[in-house]
Amino acid sequence: MRKDKNTCRTSQQNRAMHQYFNILADELNAAGYSVQEVLAQAVDREWTPAGVKDNLWRPLQIAMTDKKSTAELGTTEVSEIYEVLNRHTCGLFGIGVQFPDQ
Repeated sequence: MRKDKNTCRTSQQNRAMHQYFNILADELNAAGYSVQEVLAQAVDREWTPAGVKDNLWRPLQIAMTDKKSTAELGTTEVSEIYEVLNRHTCGLFGIGVQFPDQ
């Protein structure tokens, strides 16, 4: 049974999302991918968890859900956004991060 997309994300999902931001930032940095390379921006800088959230997750979130805050996301929306972003980073950069389970 599929949960309603409007169900609020769980506190576990919130923690997992931020853990994912940390892990992806670390993996992108370890692989030598700058924010410039990933986003094709002019300033070369290293990834941070906030950078992952603001530059990768949030634009995708807004495009997919029209919601600006991660606090507004439903449980299934978190999973759907993760799947699209993970497929993107896997396909273009060979970096896939399993979504944390806690």
